Amino acid sequence: MIKRNIKVIAALAMVASIGIGTVTAQAAPLSKGTTKAAYHANKNFKKGTGNDFLKTKFDALVTAGTITQDQETAALKLLMPSSTDKKTNVQNLLKNKIDTLVTAGTITQDQETALINLLTSSTKTENKDAKDSLKTKLDTLVTAGTITQDQETAIQNLFTHKKEGTKTENKGAKNSLKTKLDALVTAGTITQAQETAVLDGIKQEQTNMKAEMDKVKNMTEAERKAYFESEKTTKKTDVLDSLVTAGTITQDQKTAIQNLFTINKDKTAKAGKENFASFIKTKLDTLVTAGTINQDQENSMINSLTSAAK
Repeated sequence: MIKRNIKVIAALAMVASIGIGTVTAQAAPLSKGTTKAAYHANKNFKKGTGNDFLKTKFDALVTAGTITQDQETAALKLLMPSSTDKKTNVQNLLKNKIDTLVTAGTITQDQETALINLLTSSTKTENKDAKDSLKTKLDTLVTAGTITQDQETAIQNLFTHKKEGTKTENKGAKNSLKTKLDALVTAGTITQAQETAVLDGIKQEQTNMKAEMDKVKNMTEAERKAYFESEKTTKKTDVLDSLVTAGTITQDQKTAIQNLFTINKDKTAKAGKENFASFIKTKLDTLVTAGTINQDQENSMINSLTSAAK
């Protein structure tokens, strides 16, 4: 929980540092994450469970005779899988990934089976640190003689995400900020010196934020609670306000910079709705392909779910 809070603070650092208010889209774009996470991006799921929302919508289609009860059941099982179904999905995903090692002759079929069984028996506590959990589990297989040390390394490499991509993304975010400010310089809204001052101010704010995170990370639970309570009453001054106060930029220039990062709520909501519909369609397409429902029924189900995502 501590690590997650710190990451959230870090993610908000740049936005907070230049005084740009956060905007919650009514239907945020869906990630490639789990089904549940995707559905909860829709505001209708925030008021209750996703399953209740889906069932209410599909019940109306059953009553209207658009789909049958069996078709509703099949759709609900697909879109909101049970714990057993979720475990099966995880096992299938793991198998598809680990199959590459079997094909390459790195591990045997029996070793793959043992590995999948071990990895899908994880607990919530172990999931708090997936990397350590994976190594700990693989160590037990090495100790038991089920796999060798070299095989353990190969398996770990299979599930290890390279950090270079993150560094590239961070660099891209920095360049994106400069690119946006460059546009104001080109337009004559701000000078090159003012752009540099803004970038330097944001960089310093990020340094301060990192120092604050390091300080919080080393606190006890009680100290953290007291610290965050005291911070609620501490008045924060963002970078742009500081530059206006110092006379480095004007109030109008501050507004122009903030407008660069203002989220178009209507555009974001529309994109979110389209992504939501696309996600649903991808899932229901499997039922169309299997002959469980037809194309018209799929369209009716999608329209039913997205008609409230406005």
